[in-house]
Amino acid sequence: MTFITEMPPVLHVEGSPFEMGYTHGSILKDKIRQNIENHLKNPSLSEEAKVKVQAFAIKVPSILPFIPKKYIEEMEGLSKGADVPFSDILWLNLFPEMFHCCAITVHGEASIDRSLYHARLLDYAVGKDLQSSAVLLVAKPKDAIPFLSVTYAGFIGCITGMNAEKISLGEIGGLGYGKWEGIPMSFLLRSCLEEASSLEEARTILSSAKRTCEYYYIIGDGKTEESFACYATPDQISFLPPGKDYCIIPSSLADKDHQFLTEEPFPLQETSLLFHQPKDTLLLTGTIAPERYPILEKRILDHYGSINAASLIDIIKQPVARTSNLHNAIFHPSSLRVWVAHAGPLGPELEPACNQPYHCYCLSDLLSSSSS
Repeated sequence: MTFITEMPPVLHVEGSPFEMGYTHGSILKDKIRQNIENHLKNPSLSEEAKVKVQAFAIKVPSILPFIPKKYIEEMEGLSKGADVPFSDILWLNLFPEMFHCCAITVHGEASIDRSLYHARLLDYAVGKDLQSSAVLLVAKPKDAIPFLSVTYAGFIGCITGMNAEKISLGEIGGLGYGKWEGIPMSFLLRSCLEEASSLEEARTILSSAKRTCEYYYIIGDGKTEESFACYATPDQISFLPPGKDYCIIPSSLADKDHQFLTEEPFPLQETSLLFHQPKDTLLLTGTIAPERYPILEKRILDHYGSINAASLIDIIKQPVARTSNLHNAIFHPSSLRVWVAHAGPLGPELEPACNQPYHCYCLSDLLSSSSS
């Protein structure tokens, strides 16, 4: 596999929320406008997509009160810097609620050096050219923890990131579409990056939030080499440690979107979604494509005891990654390093991120360079 150390676009922002947004908007204004045109104003949207957008529009006023004031201010700065309407920036930052993905952590006996490695795959719409606006956001927010976020021009929330306290995180989308009355997922994860210096603090942020829809999260801590998975809906939240089996009862058999169960005996007569996790691993593929899980588990077991960043890059290749694979990140939180790959440019065939070169970053170096 290929590792590349020279940097693709890296955006450094710091200061107050408005200042960070303004810097972001003024530097990436062309790419931000491109994303607005492609994702908000594209006349080729399918009828199904148009119906979803219209239904979502009705809910926006009820979502706004749940967005922390500092993120509203940052989006106002973004709007000003890019010279585009605030409403467009707001809408652009709300559509990550629909992302679907896969996530892995390994440590202890599973990894080559017993340290924590955290793989995060984002599967979402390679064909919409979001990858052409990819950026690594390196932020030093006033009175908060510095962090990096693998993101796109115009997006201030986080779906893939790591902070200077060695906390790494990613999400997997589930069902629950339409349950928007809460803090949008990407802002909730941004809050974890800015405020959590331990797994317990991240757990408290997730538990106490007014949540939306249905999501799965994996969060790691490079200081303790530990991690947890989380299943969260507006009404329930469950936490899962590494190496513990779990099952998911499909929504067709449950009163809720799904039931996420971690305590045996599992009701096997009601579900085929039983997941075995090898010791010292967390493996989540969600319920969108559960057939990937046995392949992922076998690959993990084939490399068990010697897993590092390089082997994880092989482990998450297709079909674990889907053809829609937009970006991947392999975190080694204890060293603050991350390897990132983005989908290739649009062409006759889709070029998923798992087949592209990976770029290596170190958050401590990036934060030092922004200070010099």
